[in-house]
Amino acid sequence: MISGSPAPSKNKLTQNKFSAVDLRLANASKSMVRERIAFEEGFPKDKDSFIWESIQLVAKDNQGFQDVLKRAEADGALQDDLIEFVCFFILNFSFTLTVFLRLGMQLLVYAAI
Repeated sequence: MISGSPAPSKNKLTQNKFSAVDLRLANASKSMVRERIAFEEGFPKDKDSFIWESIQLVAKDNQGFQDVLKRAEADGALQDDLIEFVCFFILNFSFTLTVFLRLGMQLLVYAAI
């Protein structure tokens, strides 16, 4: 560890915590979140509900994912882990998108000058 850097979190949620099918659902949900942010709700107010709805949308047409969804509904810890894993992505995606849009606006302003 580099001196002065924060200690790594012992509770950091990584993809290693998930089974293969759980991870496939989480990753597919990231794609659904991107799609919904782009076409439905760019800045969801309740991110947890938005993410959980996205997970449910992905799972509804896939029997393997439906089994994971049923387990997550029965096991609050799995549900929280799925939401947290996808939420980390959405926070990074939103930040990157915001920076990209601001940079694009600046370029448009400079191009107009």
